[in-house]
Amino acid sequence: MNPLTRILALLTIGAFLMTSSRLLAKAPLPTIDSLKAAAIQATEDTLISRLYNDISTEYAQDYKLLDSALVYGQLAHEMALKSNHLKEKARAAYNLAYAFDLSGQLREALDHYELARVYYTELGDNEKVASCMHGKGVACYFEGDYGKSLDYYLQALEFERAKKLRKEEANTLLNIGVLYRIEENYEEAIDIYQQNILIRKELKDSLNLARVYNNLGVVYTYQNKFEQAIAYLDSGLVIYKAIRDTFNLANIYITLGDAYLENDQDLEVARRHLLKGYEIMRGYNDKNHQSKALLYLGQLETKTGNHQKARSYLLEGIQVLKGSNLEDVRRDLYKALSTAEANLALYQEAYKSLHQSFQLDDTIKSKEKLKYKEEMQAKYEMEKKEREIVELNAQNTISNLKLSNARRNTFILLVALTAFALLIFGLYRLYQKIKTQRNLIADTLREKEDILDNLKRAQQQIIQSEKMASLGQITAGIAHEINNPISFITSYTEAIQLNLKDIDPLLTRVKELGHKDATEEIKEMQALRDEIDLPFLQQEMDQLLTGINNGTKRTAEIVQNLKYFSRSDHGRKEPINLLQVIDATLQVMHNELKKITQVEKDYEVLPLIHARSGQLNQVFFNLISNAADAIRARYQPSDPPRGLIAITARSFDKEVFISIEDNGIGISPLVGQKVFDPFFTTKAVGEGAGLGLSMSHGIIEQHGGKIELISELNQGAKFIIRLPIDRQVPVAAAKTSQKN
Repeated sequence: MNPLTRILALLTIGAFLMTSSRLLAKAPLPTIDSLKAAAIQATEDTLISRLYNDISTEYAQDYKLLDSALVYGQLAHEMALKSNHLKEKARAAYNLAYAFDLSGQLREALDHYELARVYYTELGDNEKVASCMHGKGVACYFEGDYGKSLDYYLQALEFERAKKLRKEEANTLLNIGVLYRIEENYEEAIDIYQQNILIRKELKDSLNLARVYNNLGVVYTYQNKFEQAIAYLDSGLVIYKAIRDTFNLANIYITLGDAYLENDQDLEVARRHLLKGYEIMRGYNDKNHQSKALLYLGQLETKTGNHQKARSYLLEGIQVLKGSNLEDVRRDLYKALSTAEANLALYQEAYKSLHQSFQLDDTIKSKEKLKYKEEMQAKYEMEKKEREIVELNAQNTISNLKLSNARRNTFILLVALTAFALLIFGLYRLYQKIKTQRNLIADTLREKEDILDNLKRAQQQIIQSEKMASLGQITAGIAHEINNPISFITSYTEAIQLNLKDIDPLLTRVKELGHKDATEEIKEMQALRDEIDLPFLQQEMDQLLTGINNGTKRTAEIVQNLKYFSRSDHGRKEPINLLQVIDATLQVMHNELKKITQVEKDYEVLPLIHARSGQLNQVFFNLISNAADAIRARYQPSDPPRGLIAITARSFDKEVFISIEDNGIGISPLVGQKVFDPFFTTKAVGEGAGLGLSMSHGIIEQHGGKIELISELNQGAKFIIRLPIDRQVPVAAAKTSQKN
């Protein structure tokens, strides 16, 4: 791309156009001759540097004088270095970067933009730091390296947001949108432009808001979403009319006309817009936009059957491009012309036009291949020069070393006797120093070992503390779970006591046997038996004792699960039943879960695994507790509950897979990237420390496994845990599938 084209493109990309220090000037500069005269008269290095910078800026305004801009930029930098004037050094580096950029010398442009960025950072001028970062993106854009250009723009965007440079942020977003559009990442481009609209409205920047609308309209046109395209283009049209920006107004008229034309509706509206745009562009003598307007008019008239009029527009477009290098537009004009001429039965002319379009297409492709070849050749030459520079530097280094060695030998000869006299003393001092350092190293190693032990203990304490905190959350539920069987035992005990009181007269009469006639005693005892209904009491007593026995077993089971859940892990891993670990966690959490969610379990045959069961208890508690919170955030408590937690256990190859899935509120992709970060939480202050998932991630990795999240907002979440299998341990349990 030649320098003139680069300058024009800078003005149409809709970019952050702080690409020249002259844009920051507060007043017009004097003429170049007067500046040169002042530089000759000046005696102060800083003043000379400033004048040379002004001269470089003036020369850079004419692409034919870029060599002079580079020369004076270099002189300005040298004088600024001599005077150590930071501001002028920064100006000179920026001017050189800009001139190198316009002349197509990408590497030099990038180096000087970076140098200017360093200077402006030291000056604390954040706006110009952003300008330098942005300049790198612009330079790579015009060299066709869109990937690097996007990287530089994203770096600039991060800096601008950190420094709250809203205007610069908006301009950078606009250029990022352009790059996404070029790479056909249309959805990303639309998202960037929507962000840009908000900032432009905040800044009340009407001109650039219209540019954003224009870019959005183009993107939607590419997607064949013509209604959205026309809506945004119309919004831009209103703004350009209001601020009387006729050039951009004409441009948007032509773009709107193309959108209506592609939509194949309201062709009369398309015609009016295209004619308006064409007439305005004639005043600017803009061949590019004029020829495009004529191309679209020709295509429109062909669609409406006015083939003669279409041919007239297309021939006029070809005439407008005479002497220009816009070969892609000329090719499209000839192609459209061949269609119009064929419709007019001018087959010989149609053939010639089509042949001309083919030739232009071949020329364009040849130029693209030639450009690619030249780029590859330039890279090869650059690498070759770099190798030559490296070799030359190596030779210079060797020569300097030889000269340096000769001088050093002379010096060594002079000091040799003194050095020898000091050698013994030095060796003794060295021995003492090494001995001292060895002791220090030993002490340091011991300190580090102590620190490592303390860290391990602290980590275990954090895990245990988190586990105890988790138990604290469900204490009320556990108390309720234990209270139920205890209540059964208490009430059944009281019933047994009442039954014993009923039986007491019978037992007393048994004690008094032998004092009366046997027949009479038997009759009395039978009467007492019938009175208290002894068979019923016996049956009831059996049922009550069975209930007491069940209550004690239930209490023991809850206590055992609680003890299993809360125990600390010490020492090595041991074979554990993973399904038992999950069930113990569910048992401890039963009272909390039953009010808000159902729990479905689908267990397959699993081998035992070597692990620390207490740590895995904590992992499952964190995941199930988070699932319950997500369900609670989406559904109100109900009977039956609408929430669902599905726990699946499978084994495959050398791993076991545990899936915990809920139908809660879900997690957005942005939040999902951070859920395993320490102290990250979406809960309100005081409701969570943000350690649960981070700790769970660490525990699973310590066991040689992996944990991953699959989720979308309002679509629930699924956590999948993978743990390695030791084939030497037996199978844990048979396959089960049940619903709680």
